[in-house]
Amino acid sequence: MNAAYAYNTHESTYLITNRIYYLMEQNNWSVKMLSDQSNIPYETLKKLLSRKTENTSFHNIMKIALAFNCNLNYFIDSSDSTDIPLAHDSKVPVYYPKTSANIPIPSSLPLLTQDLLDISIYPSYIQEQIHLGIVISDYSYHPIYKSNDTLLVNCNRTPLSGEHAVFLHNDKIYIRTFFKSYNSVILEPINKIGTNIIIRNFEEWKILGCIVGIHKL
Repeated sequence: MNAAYAYNTHESTYLITNRIYYLMEQNNWSVKMLSDQSNIPYETLKKLLSRKTENTSFHNIMKIALAFNCNLNYFIDSSDSTDIPLAHDSKVPVYYPKTSANIPIPSSLPLLTQDLLDISIYPSYIQEQIHLGIVISDYSYHPIYKSNDTLLVNCNRTPLSGEHAVFLHNDKIYIRTFFKSYNSVILEPINKIGTNIIIRNFEEWKILGCIVGIHKL
């Protein structure tokens, strides 16, 4: 089975189940509650959590991420931490790319910061959702996003189908509309101009976050 849909090594299964157990404990959820929230059959979850299966589908991992309202990368990134450093006050880091279609960036996300955006004008419950800003510097997304718009990004959850999100692949950023199907992920151009990116090996991609708003000058 393609790596995008199954993680069939003992190490990957151990990593995924450990992180599921941690989130269940943090949310005080039982296996039954996780089954209800994720729409994954109870017996399927029991086999996964007891590590009786080493063939975990990508589709089910995504369902679990959505149930916990967390980033998919938390389950598929083998590093000790998948968290992006977040601001602790009313200012968030902003990145000014040279081009918005394919943005070369350093691998270390904190190096993206070139300025700080003051988001104190927004209510606190909105500020809590904003972790990063990306400034549009060309017309690749016109008329949806215009030059000098700052996209406000939530880095802590996986996008739902139809949401705009930011993706990292081979040290380039892609800003696309996210869709998931049974056996693939489709990244559609924001303004529907150009071709879709169809992903069947999501291990090579990283979700940086969902676009939750636009900050205009």
